[in-house]
Amino acid sequence: LATAFLVAGAHTVLGSLWQVPDDATSVLMYLTHRHLRAGDPPVAALRRAQLVLVDPGRAGLGELPPALAARAARIDPDDLTGWAAFAHLGR
Repeated sequence: LATAFLVAGAHTVLGSLWQVPDDATSVLMYLTHRHLRAGDPPVAALRRAQLVLVDPGRAGLGELPPALAARAARIDPDDLTGWAAFAHLGR
């Protein structure tokens, strides 16, 4: 799907390389968009969000809406399926 967006003219795409669990994906995308809004380039925003998910102490998690905070609490920092699937493609 990401390739289709690039072919259609998108400059940058964040896409998953395999099926991902909902809990980790929702938290990862929320954090990625938080970093994008703060001015990080897409690749850096994604990387910063991924680092939060692998940190057992969840430093950098910050305030989350209650539903996302509950999901974040269920994410195992040793389970790479929720964060490692995502890649930045494009410029």
